[in-house]
Amino acid sequence: MICRARPKFIKKDYEEFLLSSTSYFSGNDDGTYYYNRGSNALQHFLMVFNTYYNKKARVAVQSFTCHSVLDAIINSGSIALLYDVSKDDCSLDYKLVDFSVPIDIIILTHYQGIPNKNYIEFSETCKRKGILLIDDLAHGATSTIKTVKLGALSNIYIESYAWDKPYTALTGGSLTINKLSKDFITFYTKAYYMLSVEDDITAVADIKMIYFTMKYTDPGNYYNDFDYTIFHNMPVLVCFYNNYIFNIKAYRYILSLIYRIYNKIKQLKYKNTIKRMARIKAAFINMQRLCDTRDALIKFSIPDLYKNAYFEFVNTDMSVVWNRFSVVATDKALLDYFKNIGVDVRNFNWPTCLHDRIENNHVNCFYMTSFHASEYLSKNILNIPIWQEMKDC
Repeated sequence: MICRARPKFIKKDYEEFLLSSTSYFSGNDDGTYYYNRGSNALQHFLMVFNTYYNKKARVAVQSFTCHSVLDAIINSGSIALLYDVSKDDCSLDYKLVDFSVPIDIIILTHYQGIPNKNYIEFSETCKRKGILLIDDLAHGATSTIKTVKLGALSNIYIESYAWDKPYTALTGGSLTINKLSKDFITFYTKAYYMLSVEDDITAVADIKMIYFTMKYTDPGNYYNDFDYTIFHNMPVLVCFYNNYIFNIKAYRYILSLIYRIYNKIKQLKYKNTIKRMARIKAAFINMQRLCDTRDALIKFSIPDLYKNAYFEFVNTDMSVVWNRFSVVATDKALLDYFKNIGVDVRNFNWPTCLHDRIENNHVNCFYMTSFHASEYLSKNILNIPIWQEMKDC
């Protein structure tokens, strides 16, 4: 069975990485600040922004995105302005944004590596209107449009790291500053270094878990009825992993049940703390960047019936780089096709939109449009892995 997505640029073994880890960390000399979560990078930036400018930032964001983005906006004391997306690219629809309405910040999300088709127009308008532009590069950090790399035109860009990302640290994120005033950067940097740092024991455990997970998600060991991130969130369950027993469906179900009980208890006690990422995890991410040759990315043919389902607007002006692509499928035929050839294909990203999570006119959230495209895409998208394991099909 082919895993839905996993990192592909971990080319050193664990011991080799530890011996050379210090050579991969450069601090924030390049304008990059590392956090224990991607959403924490956004939340902390907004908190500092609000303090520096003595305001509650009005942040325009698409409804079809990760709930952690909304959480970061609300928890920072900012105001979320929710917009619909374009069906062409699953990204904020430029035509729907009324720039006469006060907006301090616009967050552009580039779904599965597909650049927002109006990326250049957004950048030009934001510059003219004095609006701060943030690229949310949770997907597709090296995609381009008209040779312009994502992140190049924004004031800042944010990345998040998770198991299903090409660059991974299990948990973590980073914020890179391109264009902001020197006074603000100084103020922000001071606030950043006042944060505590996640401990090295946790960071090393995360890295060890990545190497372990690489083994049990290869095509010979992977089962699509089991959420493998359970091991990441409850590491003690690794002790119960055994290749011979794990192939029993009832055993996988029992482990899942144990985790569900554990997770409910954990949620009652959970408190998010914004921290700086441990140096060794930042080094681990940078190592993967240097190993990134894109040689693992391949083209994959889908049935003729669905060739036009991939977003038509992805054309020669764009270079889309990600570890899966998305198609719109309104029937079960495509899902059944991939199931029959042993590929884990589902809607893994955002089946629930932000407007379904929070009411209009909430004290910190307002609907700016209807959400027809967001609702359509959230119900009909399938994410298909396209890494080298697909050759085994």
